[in-house]
Amino acid sequence: MKSESIIATKYAKACIEVFEKEFSENFSAELDALFTFFSSHAPLISLFKMRHNLHGQKELLKKVFYIYSRHNFWNTLLDVLERSARLYMIFSIVKSMRMVYREKNKIIDGVIEVYPYVQPDEIELLKSFFKQKVGYSIDASVFVEPALIAGVRIRSDRFLWEQSIRKRLNAIKHLY
Repeated sequence: MKSESIIATKYAKACIEVFEKEFSENFSAELDALFTFFSSHAPLISLFKMRHNLHGQKELLKKVFYIYSRHNFWNTLLDVLERSARLYMIFSIVKSMRMVYREKNKIIDGVIEVYPYVQPDEIELLKSFFKQKVGYSIDASVFVEPALIAGVRIRSDRFLWEQSIRKRLNAIKHLY
């Protein structure tokens, strides 16, 4: 399994290096959608791991990838994987490609917690602020968090930034 991950990462890096100029900004969203699709279709992944009827598997995958604007890119990748008998690795490659692409383009997953509710354009301002502060774009879910009392918290696995009444009250509490 570890060797599959290493090979998948090599395929991912090669694809990104060779085809990077063809990718638009929404390629990240495409990778996210594919990752979600494959994550939620475990039986399909199990079918590919059986490694029989490779042509049938490839045709099925072509249908999955056809809905994306870069289906020619995906078809090229499928051809390479079919020739090397590695179609079963497609989910691992998509997963690795998502990780490598996001790393290379400084995109991280995160959460924006606010209280009270803020408008979508204000969320975009918060994302811009975060990118300016730390140099990373954040792909974030937004939650209303009453515990903040009033304010904003932006967090990811690498960063935490908070400006809230709760934080200020806690700071005062620790002074006395």
